[in-house]
Amino acid sequence: MKDRTKIKGFLFDMDGTLLDTERLYHDCWLKVARERGFIMTEDMMDRMRGLALPKAKKVFEDANPGRDFTTEREFRMKMVYEHIDRFGVPKKPGLDRLFQWLHEKSYKIALASSSPEKQVLRYMDSINYREQFDLICAGDRITNGKPAPDIFLYCAEKIGLLPSECAVVEDSFNGIEAGKRAGCFVIGIPDLNDLSPVRELMDAELSGLADIIDFMEQPSLRTSLA
Repeated sequence: MKDRTKIKGFLFDMDGTLLDTERLYHDCWLKVARERGFIMTEDMMDRMRGLALPKAKKVFEDANPGRDFTTEREFRMKMVYEHIDRFGVPKKPGLDRLFQWLHEKSYKIALASSSPEKQVLRYMDSINYREQFDLICAGDRITNGKPAPDIFLYCAEKIGLLPSECAVVEDSFNGIEAGKRAGCFVIGIPDLNDLSPVRELMDAELSGLADIIDFMEQPSLRTSLA
């Protein structure tokens, strides 16, 4: 495992990592698929999770010839926003505690999400987190999205760190692959996916966000990968 003491910054995915939104996306995809009569399977959702939108579009349209991914995604997001407007954006357990600690320790913090900027900022504003980050980078600002490493390389450069000085925190196969390809320290936190298929790409697998504190403060702490 790489030396965690060299970490100076954290690059976080959003959906499924900081926010408990992947379950909502999952349920809304299935509901919209039933209502509008297109194919959406568990395997498709696993492959699309954390994927750049142009690549997710291909997964969707390969399974649904003649259907426009962007249109159907807009129907799904309308349903998602209706739920969020009513109930709020659900934060992952330990988020507030972790970010308080990160700021106390003066780590650099970036948000690196595959979601469009409008969506990312809407979510961050809803939980009053926009100012918590040194940098927010959304998927529509990057030409080659996850699993390409570009978004993490961009974030590391913009916050003034080497990729090797950054820890990527992710819940998806695509995000973990992107972090590994970027040369970052990769921390996986499972959400909807069992991360065992990409275990060799991770430097650590933790149970939740708050576990990052003990992991960083106790260099001898063993993880499921140690």
